Amino acid sequence: SIEYFEIDTENLIVQDNQKIGTTAIDASAPYVNFGSVSNKGVDFLISYADESSSGLSYEASFNLSSYKNEVTALVNESPTAGYSGYRGGAVTRTQVGQPISSFYGRRVTGLDTNGRFTYAEVDGTPGITDGDRDFIGSPHPDFTWGLNLNLGYKNFDLSAFFNGSQGNDIYNYSKIYSDFPTFFNGNRSVRVLNAGTGIQPALSESISNSETQPNSFFVEDGSFIRLKTLQLGYTFDDAIIQKAGLSGLRIYVSGANLFTITDYDGLDPEVVGRGAQTIGVDEGIYPQARITTVGLNINF
Repeated sequence: SIEYFEIDTENLIVQDNQKIGTTAIDASAPYVNFGSVSNKGVDFLISYADESSSGLSYEASFNLSSYKNEVTALVNESPTAGYSGYRGGAVTRTQVGQPISSFYGRRVTGLDTNGRFTYAEVDGTPGITDGDRDFIGSPHPDFTWGLNLNLGYKNFDLSAFFNGSQGNDIYNYSKIYSDFPTFFNGNRSVRVLNAGTGIQPALSESISNSETQPNSFFVEDGSFIRLKTLQLGYTFDDAIIQKAGLSGLRIYVSGANLFTITDYDGLDPEVVGRGAQTIGVDEGIYPQARITTVGLNINF
């Protein structure tokens, strides 16, 4: 099946981080009527099930979803800044005509002889200015997908679920702490072993250098493929379990998040932001645990 959708959301309610005073360190941003957003896309689903003459049953279903997000109106008619960490400016920008929570900053072009970032001059004027900031990534994927597989043979059953995302970016804010830590002797990422080689920025004791300001160094491809769940089970014959006074007995072993294929350097590519203006911002989220379970289903 194929389904096309158009969803227009008006008076979207979000937290406005720009309304927090600089002295209100622990204050939460107030909720405001933000603006309007349009989502247009396609959902696709295909399923197949059959059983062979040998008793092997199998079923597969695949779904894919793709959408385009666009901000169509803002209450104050001006671009709105999103998440701002204490060691950098706002990393997202919401603007009419752009996807909500787009990443905004300077585009890194390389490293200079001192091991510092060099940036693209967007506005055409000499030197690095605020006008050189631009949209540097989007947290919205080209498409997301899921695949369900089920097999059954005699008393055995096997099920698996894969899911993935393709084409979305992640702002890896955690690299500010791992690659540019506050304390000089603090723990660092192994990436800093390449510092000064033309691959990684030079080390610095300063926490106020420009490297931690929003830029494309922190924007990474968030595409991934994950085996979300896998389960193998065995159901005992009635002739066996009825002797024990049972009406049903099944033993199974299952696993969750068994493997993930991704180029993302962070702990987990399935990033959940704080709100509508922090989509795709990884502040060092705790990764989804790999879980193995052995269980029994008993019916009396």
